[in-house]
Amino acid sequence: MFYEDDTPPATLDYLWRRVESIYKVAKACNNRKKDENAWSKVLEKVVSTALKLNNGQKLELNSVQTQNIEPRYLAPIGSNTGKKADFVLAFTDQDSDVKAAYRIFTAQHGHKSLSPMTDAYTSELAFACAFELKEPNGGHSEAETQLATLHTAILLKLEDLMHDGGVITEIPALVGWVVVGHNWFCYISTVCPDGSIVRFYE
Repeated sequence: MFYEDDTPPATLDYLWRRVESIYKVAKACNNRKKDENAWSKVLEKVVSTALKLNNGQKLELNSVQTQNIEPRYLAPIGSNTGKKADFVLAFTDQDSDVKAAYRIFTAQHGHKSLSPMTDAYTSELAFACAFELKEPNGGHSEAETQLATLHTAILLKLEDLMHDGGVITEIPALVGWVVVGHNWFCYISTVCPDGSIVRFYE
């Protein structure tokens, strides 16, 4: 052995079984030329595995494909709905610590929304990460634009929260992923001191 692996055997066994399961679903999607909806099951399996291995009980994956962004957080040329990223990782109120934090927020600020979405549920969640998904022959540039649309809306919402009664003191950078078939591309978006929004590709 060239190194000592201190990962518990049960974890390695779980990871191997999950990798096999993800591989089978991804292979079927690829070989049968399935659409974006089918590929979403691959993304869901990958994300749920990562959360399980990293004790990510405070986060949950939500589909926002059919949900709208509040129009004021869209660029002037955008539609009322905005074509944006497909999924978000959000802090779930199923976790006791997160639920307590949401209660404190509501007690201090009323029923102010935390996200730029118009949906009754996801508007009340704090987002941690976003994903835009395309099948292997899907447009990478279009996916980048859709991720940027949601990232921009989230950052503008956070800016509103910062200026509205000190709900937050600093606007954090956002992480997002463009997933095209088997390929994952990481992007980071942030607000500059002059108010412009920039995006970095990692």
